[in-house]
This record gives sequence, C-alpha cells and structure tokens, in this order.
Amino acid sequence: MGRCSDTTETSTTRGTASLAKSLAPEEIRRGDYVTALHVVSEWPSWYWDDDDALHPRDELVRIRSVPCDEAAPLEVIDVCLPFVLVKTPEREGKVLDVRRMRLARLDRSFAKTARRELQRREKRLEAKAKK
Repeated sequence: MGRCSDTTETSTTRGTASLAKSLAPEEIRRGDYVTALHVVSEWPSWYWDDDDALHPRDELVRIRSVPCDEAAPLEVIDVCLPFVLVKTPEREGKVLDVRRMRLARLDRSFAKTARRELQRREKRLEAKAKK
C-alpha cells in the first residue's frame, strides 16, 4: 500500500500562491488592482448561415473570449459605472467598459510585483530602441 504525503509539506507550498477574485461591477473600488478575465464581443446574427429560428436576424450573438493581450495589472483610479478609469503599468490612463468585460481583483503584493517587472521590461525595451 502507498504512503500518503505529509500534509505539512503541501500546506507550506500552497501558502505561496494567491487567487484572483472575479468581481461584479459594483464591487470595484478605487485603489484595487484588476485585470480582464474575459471580454464579450457582439456580432450580428446574420454573420452566420444559421437557421433564422435559432438566431433571428435582428438579434446580436454574444461571444465571450479570453483577452489576447497580457493580463497586465491595472490600478483603479476612479469608478463611474459602467466605466472604470485605470492606470496601466506604463502609467497610461485607460477607460474600461464593464459591460464588455469581466474584471478580477488581483492580490495586492502580486500586482505591485508584476507592475514593477513590467515597468522594468518597458525601460529595457526603450533603452534597446535608443541604441
């Protein structure tokens, strides 16, 4: 018979990871660090050669997808639902529409570390471009 692993070993390794929490729009607060979990795009139903009974021609088809860019930690500057003003790691302002995306709150220490590394990478790329 096999031996069970020691629970103290697994509990110490699990303590190093953190989880992102999916947010409802009303849970987003100034000072949070967020990133997009998924983005919703809308397409006219007549793009597909489907049966009109399934998708009437005047309805939109909503498709949920994972963002194609990196999951950059964005700092929430202000909230006026359905819009959220965020600051990117490159220190640029950006307005997000939460009707078109689902945001997740990131662990604060993870977000700060990730932002710092992304800013360093940006500086290295700028230095290479100048040479």
